[in-house]
Amino acid sequence: MKKFPKWVIPIVVLASIIVALVGGWRYLSSHTFYGDDKDEMIVYGYLAALNTGLASHKMKTGDYPSTEEGLSILWVCPLGKEATWTGPYLSKVLIDPWGNSFQYRYPGVANEGGYDLFSLGPDGVVSDDDIRKRDGFQ
Repeated sequence: MKKFPKWVIPIVVLASIIVALVGGWRYLSSHTFYGDDKDEMIVYGYLAALNTGLASHKMKTGDYPSTEEGLSILWVCPLGKEATWTGPYLSKVLIDPWGNSFQYRYPGVANEGGYDLFSLGPDGVVSDDDIRKRDGFQ
């Protein structure tokens, strides 16, 4: 039986540890930060921005925009309200990662006493994959 030099085993162990660390880091970075949830994270960021714009509108006017006025009132002055509009509350139109407009209802159906704000998700229709504003937004 051939004997290995004493330094071979520590080198093999060290190389195994390095491979495990690099593999683990690549797995975590691709799934945690840049993986399948990336689009969902973008949507939550946009929902937070829209929520802030809606809160600013309410602070200035005393109420949220109606469903008919919609979210566009956050970046475009509605006709006939030039004298009282204090926006823009957002600098650009926000579209979800799948190319759909965000959905807004006030007064809300799912959120009584507030408003409904959500993305239709990847399928673009009202369904279980819709991404709604999280509890705590209001």
